[in-house]
Amino acid sequence: MVIFHIKHYLTIAGVRYFEEWFIKLSTILNDFDGFISAKYSLDEDCYGTVNLFLEFENMALLESWRSSLAHKEIKSLLTNYLEKSHSSYVYKTNNYINQFKSTAR
Repeated sequence: MVIFHIKHYLTIAGVRYFEEWFIKLSTILNDFDGFISAKYSLDEDCYGTVNLFLEFENMALLESWRSSLAHKEIKSLLTNYLEKSHSSYVYKTNNYINQFKSTAR
């Protein structure tokens, strides 16, 4: 399993628009192979920063989403609401579970 964490830096209008955009994103992702879940949280310490978490079955299916036309189109809907470019991280959950098990002895 992999988690794709995208940190968006939004304008005031972008914060207001984000929930609507997230619903559109979720609708698209629900039909995408390997998609498990989508969640987001607003950063309480930094107004305009939104953490988006997308969970996929594996890295290949995440990469398939990231290279899709649907990804490009949904991403473009947020472009006018960005203060600056997003940052992103990929977490492979099995690695963390194994690491935890090996250090918890």
